[in-house]
Amino acid sequence: AWDSAAAKSYAMLRSNSVRHHTALHHQDIMIAAQALSRDCMLVTSEQGFAALGEGLRVVDWTAAAVSGH
Repeated sequence: AWDSAAAKSYAMLRSNSVRHHTALHHQDIMIAAQALSRDCMLVTSEQGFAALGEGLRVVDWTAAAVSGH
């Protein structure tokens, strides 16, 4: 569910995205906001998320696939 914690996380991530000139689609930022607001890990191949955030835990699934872990 989209709640106030997710909305606050979205605002912070979107602001950081603009500040760092990171081209991320707003729906992708919404998914990241859900992960951040629930203290979950975001699993993605999008490298732009690494620069966005305080508390956002990001794992690149393509790196795991390459290494076999």
